[in-house]
Amino acid sequence: MLRTDVLIPLLLGIPACGPASNEHLPSVRRAVRYETVSIRLGSCGTPLPPVRSDLKVCRPEAIGDSIKAADVCRALEALKAWVETTPFPPPQMQPGDWARVRAVSVCRDNINMSPEEPKVRRWYLTVTADVPERPREFFVEMSEDSGQMRFGFQHR
Repeated sequence: MLRTDVLIPLLLGIPACGPASNEHLPSVRRAVRYETVSIRLGSCGTPLPPVRSDLKVCRPEAIGDSIKAADVCRALEALKAWVETTPFPPPQMQPGDWARVRAVSVCRDNINMSPEEPKVRRWYLTVTADVPERPREFFVEMSEDSGQMRFGFQHR
């Protein structure tokens, strides 16, 4: 027996299923595969998204302890401005991606900058933002010595 629910639409030129136009489909919000906690930064103008708590390093408890909340706020606001104003072709980044950030990680690390002076170490604060719909995470790395920032993408 012929299936009329497929045959009739095909004869009339109507798609049997799926979208009827070339409109962009909305992003599918994938479930994140990690744990997060909420942390308030006090007087920061940008609310801190949920902070990943499942990493062995980059523990959220360090914020306000070994990581200054004011530094996190400064890096967070710079990352948000960069995401909102830096044009990259899709699928890398699109306008409105900051609103899609599902979680951040906040890390403080020291890096040996000089092979000649192994005891000279520089501290860096890195804030990484995860937008599950994008192939990469966005990050800002801020030097605690100079305040200089570097922005970019990294693979998941």
